[in-house]
Amino acid sequence: MRIQALRFGAWAIVLLGTAGLTGAGARATAAEPLRWTFHQGESLKYSLEQKMTMSTKANGVERKSNRNHTLNFTWTVLAVEPSGEARIRHKTERIRMKADEPPLLPFQFDSAETKGDPPGFEAMARILRAEAGAEFTFRMTPAGEIIDIEIPAETLKRYKDAMPEGRPGGGEVNEKAVKENLMQASPPAFPANPIDAGQTWSARPSRVPLMEPPIATLILDRTFTYQGPDPRSPASRLIGVQTTARVEPIPGVDFKITVRKQDGHGTMTLDTSSGHVSSTQLSLNMELVVNAQGQSIEQTSDSSSTMTLQP
Repeated sequence: MRIQALRFGAWAIVLLGTAGLTGAGARATAAEPLRWTFHQGESLKYSLEQKMTMSTKANGVERKSNRNHTLNFTWTVLAVEPSGEARIRHKTERIRMKADEPPLLPFQFDSAETKGDPPGFEAMARILRAEAGAEFTFRMTPAGEIIDIEIPAETLKRYKDAMPEGRPGGGEVNEKAVKENLMQASPPAFPANPIDAGQTWSARPSRVPLMEPPIATLILDRTFTYQGPDPRSPASRLIGVQTTARVEPIPGVDFKITVRKQDGHGTMTLDTSSGHVSSTQLSLNMELVVNAQGQSIEQTSDSSSTMTLQP
């Protein structure tokens, strides 16, 4: 049995924490608001690269796997209200993935290529192709709060057509669930009021299913810490992210999963000259222990994510 590798959302913040960012790094500065600034017609192109190595031990046998996932997406600002609230169209432009998970053959995928999908991985490639090119619109306040998501019928159809048949829920896509996933993967909203370096705020917990069908839910409680100006770039503001992971059992599922260790670190950078989040550099190391039917399984995962705003 193998626990499903945890996929990062588009902003890769929900799984990450900080280490040693709230002490000497915070300098005394005047309180200031953290805000997004949008202009009608502008396009923000982001690149997100995620890497994960995983080791699973059971019955004295260890299996290792590696996965790289690169996502390119564009935000196009359709309209901006006098309040600064923006209506934005998200489009996933390209997806690339490399996976080496013995005993399976290595898997390599690029949505920009037109050649046939790798034999044996048609179902996975079909889902990735559905994600590539998918579009939706949302509204965002200057504080970064997502207050509405509209998913076109064409995008929902892409997801539904890509879902494999012959499994529970196969071929079905719940629009409410899709919106919930998008909300959880969105950047965190900043505090409504000006904030001093060293102050923190929280976001609602994120819920990540473990395996498919789920055997438990990983709950990620997030706390953000404002670090103040970046010493290397006076226009940039640094934000740390601390996440505490806990496991919520699913009624009727006879698995006990324990988070034995967790350690994360990273920052998010807001460029105040442009009013955009310009980068995230994040990582998470975690150990899980699964006990079921007298069997104990240990899983260690090392994940990293780098998101950058392209010129």
